[in-house]
Amino acid sequence: MDPNQAYRFIYDNLPHGVVLLDREGAVLTLNRAALAVLACALQAPTGVGHNLLPGLAQPHRDALRDLIHRVFNGDTGALQFELGAPGGPGRWLELHAAPMRDAGGRLLALLGVVQDVTEARCTVEALRTSEELHRLLAENSNDLITLREIDGTPIYGSPSFARLMGRPPAESMEMLLERFHPEDQAMGRRAWEEVVRGTPRYTTFRYQHLDGRWHWLEAWGTLVHYGGRPCVLSVSRDITRRKQAEDLLRESQKMEAIGTLAGGIAHDFNNVLAGILGNVSLALEDLDPAHPASARLQQIEKSGLRGRKLVQQILAFARRQPKRLVQTALGPLARDAVDMLRTTLPSSVQLALVLHPQPVHAVVDPTQVAQVVMNLVTNAWQALPDRTGRIEVGIEPMLLNAADAQRLGCHASERHAHLWVRDDGMGMDEATRARIFEPFFTTKVTGGGTGLGLSVTRGIVAEHGGCILVDSSPGAGSTFHVYLPACERPAAGEPTASRKAARGQGERILYVDDDDVIVMMVEAMLRRLGYRVCTCNDAQQALELVGSDPAAIDAVVTDFNMPGSSGLEVARALGRIRPGLPVVITSGHITAQLEREAALAGVPALLQKQDIAEELGPLLQRVLHPAAPG
Repeated sequence: MDPNQAYRFIYDNLPHGVVLLDREGAVLTLNRAALAVLACALQAPTGVGHNLLPGLAQPHRDALRDLIHRVFNGDTGALQFELGAPGGPGRWLELHAAPMRDAGGRLLALLGVVQDVTEARCTVEALRTSEELHRLLAENSNDLITLREIDGTPIYGSPSFARLMGRPPAESMEMLLERFHPEDQAMGRRAWEEVVRGTPRYTTFRYQHLDGRWHWLEAWGTLVHYGGRPCVLSVSRDITRRKQAEDLLRESQKMEAIGTLAGGIAHDFNNVLAGILGNVSLALEDLDPAHPASARLQQIEKSGLRGRKLVQQILAFARRQPKRLVQTALGPLARDAVDMLRTTLPSSVQLALVLHPQPVHAVVDPTQVAQVVMNLVTNAWQALPDRTGRIEVGIEPMLLNAADAQRLGCHASERHAHLWVRDDGMGMDEATRARIFEPFFTTKVTGGGTGLGLSVTRGIVAEHGGCILVDSSPGAGSTFHVYLPACERPAAGEPTASRKAARGQGERILYVDDDDVIVMMVEAMLRRLGYRVCTCNDAQQALELVGSDPAAIDAVVTDFNMPGSSGLEVARALGRIRPGLPVVITSGHITAQLEREAALAGVPALLQKQDIAEELGPLLQRVLHPAAPG
């Protein structure tokens, strides 16, 4: 065979594209493989004479021109570039180039080996993109990701570990376990051993941050293969806030349970108080004021009234109530809260009340403002070293001009009520002061508090259009200042009608209650006020009595909480028997829900059970004679 023919045969059948280019980038010759590569890229037949440079976009054109220039200067090189038809998708080609010389050493052309690397580039790019994506996820995730040898030697640790825990992830497993809470270390070692044996494990544990605080983490560990060897992959998440929220939920459920219990106790205790106060009132009316027993009865009445107020305070704090804004004198409100707190604080704490001689009034929810006082005093007590020291609660009127209001962060200027709570405790540094009102932030030891007291306090103050701030420095104690918009002192109302003035005119009253002591007391009291009275101990008996002669009763007073039937059910049934019959419901704890349901049932009035002695007479007059003046 002619050698030239043999060379041509080999050249045309090489699996790689071979092309010769002149100094301008034009094709001098090419084999079949090169022809297929170029035709695929250009999406059109091509051949000798085709110039590659015009079909290239910048910067590929300049790069190929530079490669051609270097090769014709005797150098070699390689280049990847994108070639394609105008407006069409391009193909990536890889060109390895070297100078081609004749027998005399004269440079004739650029000899290039060309191949289509589009798919390879796509694979590499996809791999690079995938690696970049996983790197971004790992480095920016709040999850703590670690990969370790089965002996605990670290291979990889996500940056979030140092960011969230304040410690480098490149610690041995033994060092890592030493950061666990002492109570969790044995469990952590067992979990690691199980994962190394091939059992995936989920666990929660406490881990100590570099600043000394304990964080709750949940972790999932599993055995994987990396680099041809078994390794332990662990993904952990900081669940401290979730744990705090769960603790708060448990506290809330506990308070709800306490509220339910308190409601039941209050019903019975209010019956006791109503019986005591009612019978004392009757006894005082029977006795000459100069009688020696009169003073003792007055002391019993005073104690009963104090017990009644205490029960209502317990109920107000134990049960969730909607906000009710009323014009309130803040001094007595603060005094009641302080009196209640004195019974709970140790004798080593001196609790002082400083009230301005001028009464200070504001439109507030008394229960919520009392909660503000209690939260601030409790916070102050917990700040006292060894729980020993002095706490001062004060209220004064204050005029704030626009500059003062802006400086303090209040929404309005003019008259304010300034309430403060001062302690001589350990004080706070600037960093702590900056975070003191954040939810869940606490400087107390684990289990010492939820970190919500001051956050709730600020929310209550804000809802009342006020502002709160703190003055404190380490070792100098703290003073919390609360500013609430003040109002004018309410005008004195008409004198309340006395019990003797609120007399009946022989109207017929049915009283329904399952407590015999209350029934006997109310019956005696109403008869003394000029009413004709009949009583029942259960709801069914009352319904039968009214049903037998609906016109014989002018009004019904019924307890709300009775065995077998509630006062609301009695009111609804009486409304069907005799529409328009006035029904008064008494209860030891009147809630917003009870008020709504009573209004829907047509009940004209509700009465706190413990207020029967003072309020039932005037209330019956208003119910029986709604058009009467006053």
